[in-house]
Amino acid sequence: MPTSLKHTLMQSDYHLDPVTGVWSQPGFQSIDYSDGEETEQRLQHIIDTASDISSLSPELRQHCADWPTTYHLSGLRANILRPFEITAEHDVLEIGAGCGALSRYLGECGASVLALEGSFRRAHIARSRTRDLDNVTVVAEKLSAFETSQQFDVVTLIGVLEYAALDDDVDEPAKAMLRKAASMLKPDGVVILAIENQLGLKYFAGAPEDHIGLPMYGVEGRYKKTQPRTYGRQDLARLLSTAGLNATSFMAPFPDYKLPVSIVTEAGFCSDGFDAGAFARQSVRRDPQLPALLGFAPERVWPEIIRNKLGLDLANSFLIVGAQVPSALPDPQVLAWHYSADRAPQYCREAWFSSEAVNEVTVSYRRLCPENGSDHTDSALVRFDCPQNVRYTPGRLLSQEFIDLMGCDGWSTESAGGFVRRYAAVLETLCREEGNTRVITSITDRLPGKYLDVIPQNIILQDADTPVIIDNEWRLTSDVEFGHCVLRALLLLMASITRFGVPVNGRTYTRQAFVEAVFADSGFAITTSDITRYIALEADIQAQITGRLRDEFLDWLPDGVLMMQSTQSLVSEQLSELNRLQDIAKAQRTEVQMIRKSTSWKITAPLRRLTRALRGG
Repeated sequence: MPTSLKHTLMQSDYHLDPVTGVWSQPGFQSIDYSDGEETEQRLQHIIDTASDISSLSPELRQHCADWPTTYHLSGLRANILRPFEITAEHDVLEIGAGCGALSRYLGECGASVLALEGSFRRAHIARSRTRDLDNVTVVAEKLSAFETSQQFDVVTLIGVLEYAALDDDVDEPAKAMLRKAASMLKPDGVVILAIENQLGLKYFAGAPEDHIGLPMYGVEGRYKKTQPRTYGRQDLARLLSTAGLNATSFMAPFPDYKLPVSIVTEAGFCSDGFDAGAFARQSVRRDPQLPALLGFAPERVWPEIIRNKLGLDLANSFLIVGAQVPSALPDPQVLAWHYSADRAPQYCREAWFSSEAVNEVTVSYRRLCPENGSDHTDSALVRFDCPQNVRYTPGRLLSQEFIDLMGCDGWSTESAGGFVRRYAAVLETLCREEGNTRVITSITDRLPGKYLDVIPQNIILQDADTPVIIDNEWRLTSDVEFGHCVLRALLLLMASITRFGVPVNGRTYTRQAFVEAVFADSGFAITTSDITRYIALEADIQAQITGRLRDEFLDWLPDGVLMMQSTQSLVSEQLSELNRLQDIAKAQRTEVQMIRKSTSWKITAPLRRLTRALRGG
């Protein structure tokens, strides 16, 4: 800890607990926020006993067994801050450190970090996560009560602003929190804010509000004063402006800010030569909090949303940089970042897309852990390729054809088999362009090792007949069988679809039955033993790439049933429910009218008789 910071804390009557390593004031009262006693004790034990507590720790990732452990231990958490070049030259105030996932990353960047956490137990866990980093100081304190004369280059509010009402009982707690954060900035400093979008697309699709747990709660604006709450884009812009942060840069993390794999900037959404929709639709199933069934398929809606320039407004979350001067904002030429951080550290990678001229987009790559060595060993099954720069290829992903086909009612395994034949034809075309004339006739036909990664998700169609390979980072050290390529493609494609339509035959398919039928109807027959052989090889490959146990990949859930629902039946169900509610409302109105009439008769009848009597009638 810098001597100046230690002196500042001591002047403000903060004391260091020698057991926990956490600074706090006498009589500190924790905020009422927790993932539960048992969960946080489990997190404490995992982190206390781990030997590798780095931000990309394979050891900690092995403990990601449910949502709390995944949220607090996953290496994906740090992706929300990776776009910002935070270095040892920066002083950082992290507001709401939680269990230290981002404190760890900021400390690894070399920055001088003051991590503020309103829960003492969580502050204790955060310090355990950063116990080997002297440049990270953890303080148990609420922001509203924290006072310091120090100014910071960066103040972070990652998943914190929504809980402002728990920290302060003023009339407008979110505004007060942002003003307090802005007041601690250096003149050219920035506030980095991440929060769910009240009007995010997944919430319109039926995903529950993250903090209340009820569908449509945020969309309908049902928040109460003392509850956590989220905001839409315009409300957030006004809050930031009120805090004196008039220069802002809005970005959209996908699937959301908690475990982001992609981050798209406003320039990325506005660029006509750049497909921002690819990042949105390919990330949908990467959200572990997504319900099993939604009101519509976001992977099919996102392209329409973004084509109509509504991508940022309907993003599931926001990543926002607020500053007092525009020069402090991020590089406006960057269109997006994409992260592959759920791998063994030596394979973790960042890709960023930038536009330096009209209609010219460059993709640049870097390894996140270049110091972790090379994959070039005798035992390696696959080689990893991480080029520095390539030219961005616009066009339509071949995988989108399969998604569009399977998302509609009336599909068949014959039509899916037709897609496999098209895929085979595309591979033949790509081989011919490299001077390799080959015709694919069976699943055992062999292709060069680089075709392991030439899956439909990595093939751009610039027009109907011109395929281009993109993002070809994995190369098998031997040739790869065509059947293995198809099985990989089908598994990844099934994993990217939130809901299949109902097939023309009305049948329910298990994953294995679907795969076998598609192979059969494509003309490339496959046996159960072939599938077992390919899955075993794939498990070996994934074990090398991810650093996880091979056995985790052997069970590909062959008996799992494809999630299918007719779009028409879904609409009918919704209309039926609406009609039912309308009938109830009509009956209630009728009942009220009858009560009114009855009450009116009971009152007016005696009055009429009395009036007639007084008139002598």
